[in-house]
Amino acid sequence: MLYGSGQDNTESEIIIADDVIASIVYSTVNEIEGVSAVASKTVDGKIKISSSKTTAGIKLEVSNNEVTVTVSLIIKSWASVPETALKVQKAVKNAVQSITGKTVVKVDVVILDADFDAV
Repeated sequence: MLYGSGQDNTESEIIIADDVIASIVYSTVNEIEGVSAVASKTVDGKIKISSSKTTAGIKLEVSNNEVTVTVSLIIKSWASVPETALKVQKAVKNAVQSITGKTVVKVDVVILDADFDAV
């Protein structure tokens, strides 16, 4: 994204690191009712819950001013998968677009597990 000062016809560039976008996704997803955690699968097939300091469970493809997001998560056992996934898609798209100004082309949601201990 280029922004000019308007006075001397020079352009400045604002670069948003992928980790910043991943943090926005992480924070947004964890606020959604029905989501237990953002998670990823390890090489040996075990599920690992992500913390706010990692981007595990969040995959980004950033090209020019467009972003594609894939987020893997654990959903609470009582939550409707289609409804929760749709909430995640809408919330992530809105948050990333409003905070970064980038266009979110697609948000894929991967359900890795259900949390049967969740209230």
